[in-house]
Amino acid sequence: SKASDPVVDSADVPNVQDLALRPDGSLLVISGDSVVSLDRENKKPVTRISGVPDATRLAVDASNGDILVFQDGVAQQVVRFDK
Repeated sequence: SKASDPVVDSADVPNVQDLALRPDGSLLVISGDSVVSLDRENKKPVTRISGVPDATRLAVDASNGDILVFQDGVAQQVVRFDK
């Protein structure tokens, strides 16, 4: 993507750390200590997971859709959440 490419869409999400695309096309975003989801129709963040301090990285398990969150800081762990 070039800096001159047009913006396709936007949404207001505070404190973004990382994001991951789900198989259904929705977007997961680490926002502070929560993981929120967004889709093209609903541009308001919907909390999917809360209370995950120091969350810095996010992934989706392609085999089953589970959400993987890496916690930095003291925890230093990857936590798996059901989709």
